[in-house]
Amino acid sequence: IPTKPGHCRVLFKFVIVNAGSLPKFARWLIARTPTWKDHQTRNKVFDSDAFLLYLQEMELAQGTKDGWKEKFFMPTSLDALVTGFRTWVDKFTNGGPYGLAGADTGKSAGAAAAAYTKREVMDRYEQHTKHCKACSGALRNTKILQVAALVACVVGACLRNLPLALTSLAAAFYAEKWKQRFIFVDHIHAHQD
Repeated sequence: IPTKPGHCRVLFKFVIVNAGSLPKFARWLIARTPTWKDHQTRNKVFDSDAFLLYLQEMELAQGTKDGWKEKFFMPTSLDALVTGFRTWVDKFTNGGPYGLAGADTGKSAGAAAAAYTKREVMDRYEQHTKHCKACSGALRNTKILQVAALVACVVGACLRNLPLALTSLAAAFYAEKWKQRFIFVDHIHAHQD
């Protein structure tokens, strides 16, 4: 749902068709998956396209209402939803929800959208975590775990308890890596499996 030029809100619901036919253990496991974990999984999907879509939006802002037909090649059946949506926008709107905003200057409203870096476009904290109760709580808990692990590492070192010190250090390192999942994760298509 477009909220302003360069920004949108995504409403997402994962539905399992015939969920009743799943094994009992699978239904039990799905029901107990924390909301923040579900959001982390979805972020990977959004990250895969976010910057590309942003660049395409900026490219469209430079052209005409129908420019998408010439600028973007969408040959597969997977592109049908995008093509159908863009066709609907062309037919029933004046360039989308912000099509008239730039009418006075001759520029499309999309051209007025700010230029962002890749990091800004994919900033999970600003776009999601700080607004989501589940994810902001998980980030807070991860930070607490990290501090506790560092304290345990120092205690282990002071007591000359090498296993405690090393395990705690590893936990603190892991917490730092996990913390980044709520803030920013760079998505490079060539590095994905």
